[in-house]
Amino acid sequence: MQYGFDDATLDALCEPTPSQDVQSHANERGSNSTQALIYQDQPNTAFGGPEEKLGLRGIMLDEQRHHSMRQDSRSETGRWVESSAQRSVQLLNLIPGVTYGDIAAIVRGGPLLEIFLRARDNTATVSFVRESDAVAFFDHTQTHGLYFKDRKIHTKWSSYQYVVKGQVAYHVVRGASRNFVIRKRDPNTTARSLRDDLDHIHNLHVIGIEFDRDSCFVSTSSINAAIFARNCLLSRSEYKNSRIEWVADECAQSLESLPFGARPPPSASYVKEQNHSAPALPSRKNLMGNRFQLLDLSDTDGSNGDDSSDGCI
Repeated sequence: MQYGFDDATLDALCEPTPSQDVQSHANERGSNSTQALIYQDQPNTAFGGPEEKLGLRGIMLDEQRHHSMRQDSRSETGRWVESSAQRSVQLLNLIPGVTYGDIAAIVRGGPLLEIFLRARDNTATVSFVRESDAVAFFDHTQTHGLYFKDRKIHTKWSSYQYVVKGQVAYHVVRGASRNFVIRKRDPNTTARSLRDDLDHIHNLHVIGIEFDRDSCFVSTSSINAAIFARNCLLSRSEYKNSRIEWVADECAQSLESLPFGARPPPSASYVKEQNHSAPALPSRKNLMGNRFQLLDLSDTDGSNGDDSSDGCI
């Protein structure tokens, strides 16, 4: 399907307007209709953006893994985005003080449209690009559980499902994600100055910023906010010589790659079994009984070898 707008026009349409300057979750609405708009990618457009390493929060996606994820996404979804879908999962019983980065670290299974955090309620809502990914994540948490700092996180379908607007869907099928990289950055650009440049964007939460030589990787809380951020930076003179590209969402990694801390803790019986099977370690008292014994490499029956080292201690 061909579109009637060029990139410049579409980017201009994505600039925030007074009517859009509302909380992003206000764009979500419950839908009882079974009909959904489908936004199809152009035939020659690659989904997932450039194959990049993403070092944010210690998670590196190399080119091979990203290529594999992109191929899986193509085969499973045909590179389409539904406007209305069952894609928003609510996370309950979060610990006080949880951050956007904490949520991004325990969600896997598919790229996210948005992470919405309600700190005062200790809840969060994650909205996946695709319904199939949201269903797989929800089923996985119901079967295996989801944990953060030894606390079980309860999941349920959100009462308000995220509805994708046409302009966001257009950018998503062209590779947009929550994360982008600034190529050939100004040497004077710092994490502080970059945050200041983005501070005015409504509902933008910068999760992390990392520098790799002349590149700067930025992770945000939502695709919609990242689109605004990219357009804003491109309009500034400091970034006129830079190239800003989309990079992979770390949440798009497989469910099997969930961090160890997000998995259920081992059962008491398993721990007991492991303790019984582990070899007994010498006590500190036994080790200190003769600390020079550790240096004695001679046979117990006496050594017939070279004794030239005798008396060197």
